Amino acid sequence: MHPETERFRKNRARLVLQHPFFGALAVHLELVESPGRGTVSTNGRKIFVDPAVLKDWNDAEQIGVWAHEVTHCALAHHIRMDELLTAVYNLTAAVYNSAAAYYNYAADLAVNRILRDAGITLPGDALPGDPSLDDHEVEWIFR
Repeated sequence: MHPETERFRKNRARLVLQHPFFGALAVHLELVESPGRGTVSTNGRKIFVDPAVLKDWNDAEQIGVWAHEVTHCALAHHIRMDELLTAVYNLTAAVYNSAAAYYNYAADLAVNRILRDAGITLPGDALPGDPSLDDHEVEWIFR
């Protein structure tokens, strides 16, 4: 395991101690090292990490990234996105990935608001919250 991935793994334990709700969710995700991915992401069961992006974040920010990803899982964004884009909008594969990127942007806005309200530190490049969206779910933000 890459040293940055190992540090990220250790920060999951810190999340458990500092923010037990989010930490309890994090311990159920399998950590998968994924070089070249360029980000950290989840499919609801695993968290995929590119060691190259981890080095840019201090420990508090890595803890925030853990909380960010587990909140996506807790809110079932991976399931809700697929249902919305296929069942509601009936998107073809050619358009799906582009729409999924916009959905993820909307989901990040919703998640980051929750985390900031909980006092969790996020990386400096995380999407800022928008107070006008505070009472809205991701599907509303997406539309």
